Amino acid sequence: MQKRKCFLATAALTALTAGSAHACYTVKFDNTSEKDVNVIWKADGCAGIEHWTGLTCAHKTVKAGSRNSYDYNWGTTEPIVIAYKNVSRGDHITNKVSYRLWEGKFIVSEKGPAESPPSCGRSYSITFTQNDWESAFGQGS
Repeated sequence: MQKRKCFLATAALTALTAGSAHACYTVKFDNTSEKDVNVIWKADGCAGIEHWTGLTCAHKTVKAGSRNSYDYNWGTTEPIVIAYKNVSRGDHITNKVSYRLWEGKFIVSEKGPAESPPSCGRSYSITFTQNDWESAFGQGS
């Protein structure tokens, strides 16, 4: 009986910790604009690099007309995706677009809470257009 309890406890612990190594949900960033854009994927629970936005999960440049995505690990909550244009080293980033998960989709929102996906296996998409670029960074940028 003691061995059975030990086995069940070990199996339960393994099941809980095994999920953290696998992707839980994916956020795709589709850049349909005519310019490259830098994208930061962040969420509570990410143990990534320290960035001007705090701890991040990933940071990638998404080329004009292309798509990139990030697979959030199990246990990450309240995802936020930030798009910004290249700046010179040391310059402060003043223009950015922040997307937060709200009511099942990513919306533009600089402040306020973000939702967490209700379960794993979800996939979300963000489309960044030329109009988005011009609204955020200006036409001549």
